[in-house]
Amino acid sequence: MEEFEIERKKMLKGAIFNYRLYCFLIPLFIIVILLIYDYLCDYFPSLVILYKLPYDEYGYGNFVDKIGALIAIPCFALIFIFSQLYYYHFKEKRLNFSYIIKEKIISEFFKEYVYTPQKGLGSDFINETEIYAYNIFITHDLIKGLYKGSEFEFCIVETYEEKHYSSSKIGKIIELAKQVKYELSKFQGVVLGFDIGKKFSSKTIIVDRSYNTKIDGKKEILDNREFNEEFRIFSDDEIEARYLLDFLSMEKIIKFQKEIGHQSASFAFINGKFYLFLNGYHFDYNPSLFNKINETDIKIFVDQIKNVISFIDFFINKNSKSKI
Repeated sequence: MEEFEIERKKMLKGAIFNYRLYCFLIPLFIIVILLIYDYLCDYFPSLVILYKLPYDEYGYGNFVDKIGALIAIPCFALIFIFSQLYYYHFKEKRLNFSYIIKEKIISEFFKEYVYTPQKGLGSDFINETEIYAYNIFITHDLIKGLYKGSEFEFCIVETYEEKHYSSSKIGKIIELAKQVKYELSKFQGVVLGFDIGKKFSSKTIIVDRSYNTKIDGKKEILDNREFNEEFRIFSDDEIEARYLLDFLSMEKIIKFQKEIGHQSASFAFINGKFYLFLNGYHFDYNPSLFNKINETDIKIFVDQIKNVISFIDFFINKNSKSKI
């Protein structure tokens, strides 16, 4: 905690005392000086050192006023531009701070890994699994590495919400319907994949029975009745699907689905790895630069990592026992 606080204060100081601050303050200072000077000139005419022009029909003729306006307009423009740059500068620093904190926490659990905050598994990969309806997905905070000798990768995934605005009543109704559909079908959670030590070339998906998962297609019926009731199973190789699911234990998948509570989990055997799609599973930590590090938030983030690791552990341990 103390280490995180030192890092926060260091980054906050660097974010505040930035050239953008002075580009914002100097024009503001000039405008304030002009306003004060113009105000004092009304009460102390002797302060007017510049020639006063005759007033026009609108009452504007003071040379000081006109020069002040010529200076103030570009100053206001500079203030606006650099206030926007300053805002995005702070936003970037806050993101960088969250990346640093998350990486330090992650490094406590994984020794061989690569953390790439701006990258993910990609929207194309999520659509390739066909668990969810075709959509645009934003993926980020990708972690790849080795855990107990097994390759793993996971990242945060969110359905992209494309907003359109309409002024007509029909257009607003259509947009409302699209918003409702988005809320019902969106994915916001984590995708985790790892090597289970078994070679396979087929694609098998196990989807939960929520609104936004796949319905159409030939479903596989397995021997486990509870598993069939809990999930819909699709595969392009029925024999390999039965082999993989028997190897990984359907009972454990059912138990996991129940333990994660209101979140929903779907699964996929694809590209030689086993993937978990944890919808509604919050896995992110965005601390503020302006507030002290909250120990409770860090503990929640740590617990989320432990939960994901515990599921990998099950498959790795089971797999290692099955090896000859």
